[in-house]
Amino acid sequence: MNTLLGSKMEMSQTYTDGSRVPVTKVKVTPCTVTQIKKIDNDGYWAIQVGFGEKKLKNTTKQIKGHLKAVLQKDSKMAPRYLREIRMTEEPKYKVGDVIKVSDVFVTGDIITVTGVSKGKGFAGGVKRWHFSGGPKTHGQSDRQRAPGSIGQGQLRDAFIRASTWQEEWEASRRKSKD
Repeated sequence: MNTLLGSKMEMSQTYTDGSRVPVTKVKVTPCTVTQIKKIDNDGYWAIQVGFGEKKLKNTTKQIKGHLKAVLQKDSKMAPRYLREIRMTEEPKYKVGDVIKVSDVFVTGDIITVTGVSKGKGFAGGVKRWHFSGGPKTHGQSDRQRAPGSIGQGQLRDAFIRASTWQEEWEASRRKSKD
């Protein structure tokens, strides 16, 4: 297994060979194995891990029943996130095992980080697609940040809807190799 769950804490910087390099601090706490997916029942090998903490009273009864084997009798906390990690062969972990960072990574490993980017709300063409906008002079008093022509001139009555247009700039999944 080569996957762990973590949460982004803050950005910082470090110096490597005399140059400043931006770094992201990620908080990775131990993950608890909550379920084993087997090839016989589910068609593939996977483990489900729980990360983070939230109060048990804020958890649904379905999740409480699902986590019955993992939660202690007097526990007041439950995992905040449940995520599945696919495996190629039968996992060596059992339900209730705790996976630590030292079990997965060693110093100097190159890792790939996957996360969800920030949403930026409703954005126009200049911000979202780097359009240049219109001229500031020659009578263009209110067209500086307008996208201008965005569609075909001849063959279609309308422009292609999924093209460069002003709209909601939503959060999306991004991947970075570090």
